[in-house]
Amino acid sequence: MPTALRWTPPGYAPFALILFASFVFFAGLGQRDIVTSHEARVAQTARVMHASGPVWSQPKLIVARPVLIEKSGRKALAASDETIRVNPWVVPILNDQVRLNKPPLPYWFTAVSFSLFNVNEFAARFPAAMLGVIATWLMYQLGNHLFSRNVGMIAAMLWISTHFILDEFRKSMADPYLAFFALLSIVAFLKGGRWILLCWIALALGALSKGPVIFVTSVPAMVILFRWSNHQRRDILRHLIGAILFLAIALPWPVAVIRQVPNALDLWKYDALESQEKSRPFFMYFLNLFQLTLPWTPFWVASLILAFLHKRRGVRTSRRIALCLWMLVIVILFSIKPVKKNAYLLPLMPALLLSTAEVIATLLQVLRRNPKRPVPWILMSITSAISIGLAFATAAFCIRSYPERAIGIIAAIIAILATLPPVVAIVRSAYRHWFMAQAVSFGILITMFLSLWHAISSNARSPRTMAASVLGLSHHRQIPIAVSPSPEEFSFYLPLRMPEWKQSDRILLVLDKPDTAELEDQNFIQSRFDHAVVISWRIVLRDARYVVVEVLLNHNRP
Repeated sequence: MPTALRWTPPGYAPFALILFASFVFFAGLGQRDIVTSHEARVAQTARVMHASGPVWSQPKLIVARPVLIEKSGRKALAASDETIRVNPWVVPILNDQVRLNKPPLPYWFTAVSFSLFNVNEFAARFPAAMLGVIATWLMYQLGNHLFSRNVGMIAAMLWISTHFILDEFRKSMADPYLAFFALLSIVAFLKGGRWILLCWIALALGALSKGPVIFVTSVPAMVILFRWSNHQRRDILRHLIGAILFLAIALPWPVAVIRQVPNALDLWKYDALESQEKSRPFFMYFLNLFQLTLPWTPFWVASLILAFLHKRRGVRTSRRIALCLWMLVIVILFSIKPVKKNAYLLPLMPALLLSTAEVIATLLQVLRRNPKRPVPWILMSITSAISIGLAFATAAFCIRSYPERAIGIIAAIIAILATLPPVVAIVRSAYRHWFMAQAVSFGILITMFLSLWHAISSNARSPRTMAASVLGLSHHRQIPIAVSPSPEEFSFYLPLRMPEWKQSDRILLVLDKPDTAELEDQNFIQSRFDHAVVISWRIVLRDARYVVVEVLLNHNRP
């Protein structure tokens, strides 16, 4: 007979949960170099803050005032001839240019992390990973509040065994901050009472992470789940106090920026409403939902089906419908804007994973009553097969590609052994233990994938080696490097205080994966320089990713 499923997590379960979450979020966090501009924009901007010293003693920097210009039929940000003096802790600076595309909280957190751990990849990703660990506890609280401690524990384990979550919360980007504060605000709102003040504080910090979009990610969930909140009439006063706290926390930064950068409002309006970069079709997010829930997609699909079965079957609940509505509203709202990235859906993941957790608990309960029901067993077998495939793929990669063969073999053995407990649980009909074994297996396998496989493949296109070569060439030939046109991830591996380049007639320009036609196009090279006319250029260095050209400029523009 299968093991009984009427199980309440023991008292030490939350502590074990946080311990395992710390492992999956922090293990190998610094193994991968900064190889994308998305991570580098946060890391490099925070690096400038860290290098400039404490905020209260910071001397102001002189930078070009940003303006909006028409470029190739589109609006683009450019540096004007006018200069302004700014405090980089208030007005973020990236590659000697003002960066107001995103609010400063991720930069602040990362700059503080650099002060604690020095400037490196681990420190750049540490704040986001720490938020991922804390969010694990929040998922437990959310599942416990809406369903039960059992569902809360399952939801938390799903959080730390889903590839999309682990991948995004191990990056130096603004999206994990927004997702965390959206989740915190929803949990605090549902708890009510004194937690309401924390809800408004979380909304304010979310606004300082990525702007007013925090209300799009949080308020619909609050409205949909309001009937299960612990609000009372006297909580109205707490909401009023919370709103004041929100304004006190969120408003000072934009006000300070507007005082230093006169056209900041135009820049924000363009970025929020008019930017068409990365435009994608309306239905993109609906299709990608099946990818974001991997490796638990079979159970998430089952949750969508079970949400609309007849009540007589005992599997339809108003909470389940509410979670589906939460998912639908957020996806529609995010789909309206043409600019789309999977990372934007991070705030939606609690709804997806909580609905998946509830259906897992339900299906396991069905197996307790009738072990011969085929659907739950099939879903469990498919999920375990996914983990076996991931394990053997990781093992093959470690044996074939890991630099130290002995470590690669050990990693391969660990990957294969991690798949055995859930398989044994299915064979022995120990269904209660199957889920915990499967979640731990996925957590270990995904962590190994990100720390070993993903790190090695990403580092193959790392800018670190080429940056050292370009720096050596610059020193040897006394030719400055064009800082602001350089790829952000490339600049992260260059010194911050580079020689002045805008007044030089010869400049080294770094290009990321240009094709042959672009390298021969005068307009393509000229688009990197607003202050001078390009006369000629030639390739001086190149590798599989970057091409370095020496550009001859004429500063006497007609």
